[in-house]
Amino acid sequence: MKLTSINTLEDVKQFVHILMKEEKLAFHPDTPFEGYINLNTNEPTYSIQDVVLRDRLLNQAFELGEQLDVDTHELMCTEGANLFHASLESLENSL
Repeated sequence: MKLTSINTLEDVKQFVHILMKEEKLAFHPDTPFEGYINLNTNEPTYSIQDVVLRDRLLNQAFELGEQLDVDTHELMCTEGANLFHASLESLENSL
């Protein structure tokens, strides 16, 4: 993952973007990263090292939200919903 730390709200949005668009994860901030399973292989999506990195970034995102008085959960869910709807629109336009 090219993102190594969360320092701004744009970083939080980028984190969600990477998870959903690049890693093709059905991301939700309440789901532990070790809980994601690859449906093709029935194996964990992430290695232990990958889980540790993503957990650290998620914790940084929530810490930033507390510092800035921003609801990080809502921000992540809204960003995820926007990406999901944009993907649906793109798919509909290609049909």
